[in-house]
Amino acid sequence: MIDSRYRRFLTVLFPALLAPLQLFLFGPHTLFMANQQEFSANFWSLALRLAPMGLALSGVLALVGVVLPKRVFAAYVSGLLGIGIVCWIQGNLIVGDYGLLNGQDIDWSDHAWRNRHELLLWVALPLFAILAARKVFPIAAFGSGALIAVQLALIAVTAVRADPEARAKWQGPPAQIFELSSTQNVFHLVLDGFQSDVFHDIVDADRAGIDRRFSGFTFYANHSGAFPTTIVSIPAMLTGSVYRNNEPLQRYIRKQFERASLFNVMSAQGYQVDAITGLVYQKTGATNYYRLPTPYVTYDAYTRFAAWQLADLSLFRHSPHVLKPRIYNEQAWRLQNIFGKTSAETTARRFMPVNGQAFLKDFTGSMTVAHDRPVYKFMHVGVPHWPMTLDAECEYIGVKRNTREFYIGQARCGVRRVGEFLDRLRELGLYDTSLVVISSDHGVALPPPRFTGERDVFGAPLSVVSGSALALLVIKPPHSTGPLRISQAPTTISDIPATIVDTLGLKNPFPGTSALKLDEHAPRTRSFGLYPWRSAYWHADYFPYMDVFTIEGRVLDGNAWKAEAPIYEPGLDVAGRSRGLFPEERGPTGTAFRWSSPLAFLEAPPQARGVELTVRSAASTPQTVSVEIAGQVVDRVKLSDNEWRRLRYPMGPRVKNSTAYADWVVLRIEPLWRPRGERRRLGVMTRDLKWIN
Repeated sequence: MIDSRYRRFLTVLFPALLAPLQLFLFGPHTLFMANQQEFSANFWSLALRLAPMGLALSGVLALVGVVLPKRVFAAYVSGLLGIGIVCWIQGNLIVGDYGLLNGQDIDWSDHAWRNRHELLLWVALPLFAILAARKVFPIAAFGSGALIAVQLALIAVTAVRADPEARAKWQGPPAQIFELSSTQNVFHLVLDGFQSDVFHDIVDADRAGIDRRFSGFTFYANHSGAFPTTIVSIPAMLTGSVYRNNEPLQRYIRKQFERASLFNVMSAQGYQVDAITGLVYQKTGATNYYRLPTPYVTYDAYTRFAAWQLADLSLFRHSPHVLKPRIYNEQAWRLQNIFGKTSAETTARRFMPVNGQAFLKDFTGSMTVAHDRPVYKFMHVGVPHWPMTLDAECEYIGVKRNTREFYIGQARCGVRRVGEFLDRLRELGLYDTSLVVISSDHGVALPPPRFTGERDVFGAPLSVVSGSALALLVIKPPHSTGPLRISQAPTTISDIPATIVDTLGLKNPFPGTSALKLDEHAPRTRSFGLYPWRSAYWHADYFPYMDVFTIEGRVLDGNAWKAEAPIYEPGLDVAGRSRGLFPEERGPTGTAFRWSSPLAFLEAPPQARGVELTVRSAASTPQTVSVEIAGQVVDRVKLSDNEWRRLRYPMGPRVKNSTAYADWVVLRIEPLWRPRGERRRLGVMTRDLKWIN
């Protein structure tokens, strides 16, 4: 046994460092490198903010070991090793996908199955280390040190290999982004997540005020986005090209921006190009590129907040599922609210909508006429994107439920800030000569009240899909006057580059058609791609699948929507060609299965002549599974004994149509099953899906 306190300190030091370093160094570094485009300061400036907490926690753990009675010292050191290892396993090997963590509600029950496995791990491994202390203690210091050394080496390798140009760095707003031209200004404001039917409601509620502030504008009420999220919507908006899951995503984006983007096309034709956005796609062609930080505050306030934001995410990542809701704290998070805020401004501006409107207000008050070179300004701000945190007066109201009522209030804030911006242009004498394009990348999936032709799309209302497609487009060409005009022209997001350069009389290398030249009554086919979204897809080569719809008519007319064949990522197995099945789980006996929703869809490969799968009810009352093939019910199976049942059916010739699921096997389960403590709407357990050729 080690007698000297100094030797005891050296023995316990590395085990005491292991878990705190996971939480305050290694975990934050992993998260930072995976999301570097979201930060506006380098990692080490943030890590220095966390170092005191990590060292203090390690010091306390080490000192406890030093003063403990000798008889429990070995067990204590072994337990620290066990906790450090299980923390590493949780944060690296069994990481759950909880989505973007961007303000949308999390259905914690989706991962409730993790509780028994993770809690068992957290109890069993440290307990085993303690009980086996005679074996574990002699290697605890070396084992902890080795695991720490390996992770430090990985950080060093990452630092050496990192592209210096790609590293996140702090940049305050350069003065040039506030400078305007005395001759020609083009303002392209992107209000993230602004659903256009809500703008229509705002116009109807205050027509006189809108006509005054938005004089000369045309609102394209039938405008369509191309996708439901930002990642591929902004490239479509800036390049006119629409991604179709047929090549690695980042390579596609890079290629399209190099081919022709609004940035390099406007720059090549004599414009100063100023880009202000929280995202980095491609800087080529931008004269000034300002990466809008979240929160939009001073450097000191930003690094403090961002550091504790990383710590929160790391704690979330390394904790068992049962603790995650408490760390998330209903979007308020724990650590950043205690240690990360320097003022009420920091607290509020960590949310995209508050941050976006704050920058837009600041930009409006700072604009000056500085030179006569023509200017194109691209400003992408996060209002009225989720979460609901603003009222119509742009006052912070905390995080509210994602309802249409709160969303309209937040959208009114966006309109208010844009109105102030337009009034400032009038004061500067630039309003008449400016081209102003106000757009959004997508809607937010709120069912539009004006929608007609409702029907089911893979278990969800088509109106919800159309809500995602209702992107905003409002345009004022130079010298345009008169009250706001509402157009039903069938425009789409990929028309925006052609609209801007064509309106200015510039050389136009873009596909698409100028919105100003589209006949409101001319037939036109547009498309909308729908895909499952997870935060990892920012870095993935492909989406697992993309469901493509053509729209031949109004976005608000469900009869105008027609489903095309899905586009899958290369190599996706048959289990992935489904909708309405939850991720794979394992039962108490180790059997792998996937819960179905009450409505599940299995797409048949072209060569399939039959289908086979095994199902089981776990409900306390009997359930009926109705099986549909090519739109026809072929069987109704009653499940009442909680036993696995194999189902096998032939498939006849399939005929394409726009309303029935011609290539799909549909499972309708009644009644649904919701175990106690579950928020998911479950159907039955499924496994062993096979297509028979």
